[in-house]
Amino acid sequence: MRPEISPQHGGYWRVLAGIGGAYSFTVNEWIPSLGFMEIIETNDAGLRQLVHDYSKVLVKFTATNCAICEHLRPIFELFATNRAYADIAFLRLSADQNPVAKQLMDQQAAPFFVSYCQGRLVHCDTLYTEQQLRAQLHALQAHL
Repeated sequence: MRPEISPQHGGYWRVLAGIGGAYSFTVNEWIPSLGFMEIIETNDAGLRQLVHDYSKVLVKFTATNCAICEHLRPIFELFATNRAYADIAFLRLSADQNPVAKQLMDQQAAPFFVSYCQGRLVHCDTLYTEQQLRAQLHALQAHL
């Protein structure tokens, strides 16, 4: 059984690290209605489910030894906890640990960001700056 992580039920599960079923995270504690989420660490199977569980999703695909991934890590984390983006679920996948993500990353440079709205892909691109990431978030927020 999948732990409930949907913010529409008055809160969310604080995401830490670990592996649990199709989702790469361990539920630690329930956080009531803070109005924002932390990053959900997931895997290939979890991604397929989560893009349908949330109306808007931004996914960051990362790779080991990626300097830009590391540079954008704190920025991505700040956006994930910013109330301005409370309507967006932030997911992170490691290409090193997920075959489908690895196949994608063999064709794209990391960090690769993908936006989904209502389960459909809206935008995907390799991003290098905070401004590019912010622009993708604003485009996702404006998408109906």
